[in-house]
Amino acid sequence: MKISRKNGSSAVEFAMVLPVFLLLLFSIIEYGWYLTNQVVLSNAVASGARAAIRARNWEPYNESPGKFARQAIKEAFWVRLLNDQEIDEPEIIPGDENGPKRIVVTISSLPYKSITGYIAAPLIPDYLAARSVMVFP
Repeated sequence: MKISRKNGSSAVEFAMVLPVFLLLLFSIIEYGWYLTNQVVLSNAVASGARAAIRARNWEPYNESPGKFARQAIKEAFWVRLLNDQEIDEPEIIPGDENGPKRIVVTISSLPYKSITGYIAAPLIPDYLAARSVMVFP
């Protein structure tokens, strides 16, 4: 009976390739989750600015368009629940010779929550940010 020395070679090769494969797989998942968060946040901030612009009946009730913007951002950001402290106060810029009346809706530092936790901290940003400026009609 002949004994082959190749019996365990595939297990050794698998053990050498597995960590690299898992690192690649988790990197793809993590960066995909980060980009999903960033795109959803950008769309939510734009949605908040649109809601503030469209809310024409806020003036008689002494409610600011910022309230409508915050609510729209919370509804559009489906990744997780946002609280009011994470959304910056919307800024209304009055119209003048430099341009028309506009609103600036910003989220400047939303903490990013990792989905896998396997990627080193310097490779993934700690915070997400988005800004949208829209003009009142």
